[in-house]
Amino acid sequence: MRLLFKTSFVYFITTALVFIGGGIIFYYNLQGILDEEVNEKLNVQKDRIEKYISEHDSVPALPYDHNAVDEIRPCVKPVNGYFADTVFYSKEEEEDLPYRMFIFSENIHGSNYLFRVSKPLFESDDLSETILGSFGIVALILLVVFLVLNYFISGKLWKPFFRTMQELKEFNLEGKRTIEPVKKHSLR
Repeated sequence: MRLLFKTSFVYFITTALVFIGGGIIFYYNLQGILDEEVNEKLNVQKDRIEKYISEHDSVPALPYDHNAVDEIRPCVKPVNGYFADTVFYSKEEEEDLPYRMFIFSENIHGSNYLFRVSKPLFESDDLSETILGSFGIVALILLVVFLVLNYFISGKLWKPFFRTMQELKEFNLEGKRTIEPVKKHSLR
């Protein structure tokens, strides 16, 4: 049984390492997809603001879109658009929640205006945690099932060998008892 335990242990460790490696790769891929989605939504908001400016030839008044535009203010120099991660305190949740901001400027009638639009990241974090938690539970269940199946299947496969070994231990040249040949055995 020690050989079976060592073999099962090596299989278990190898499988666990594969699951951990796969989980890490899965996590970073998921984060990349969610980050890209948030960035696309922020760019859509920027496009909506630019469309409003081109149609109305004026600065949108706050709240232009209370779900997206956080700040509009005059600025001295034009700003190349950039993303920044930050946290805002939520009174409802009573905690700091992560947000991604897109900060850019537009020139309206010769004056530069700074726009800051933001989207929450906590929804993405909740989704990541839920998916990775599910992945972890499934991986753990698969590992346990693997170990149990390996134990029973290996025990059944090795049973004829252990029976033969026991008969060899009990065999005596002076005795009249013979060793029975092992019958073919399958898992069925």
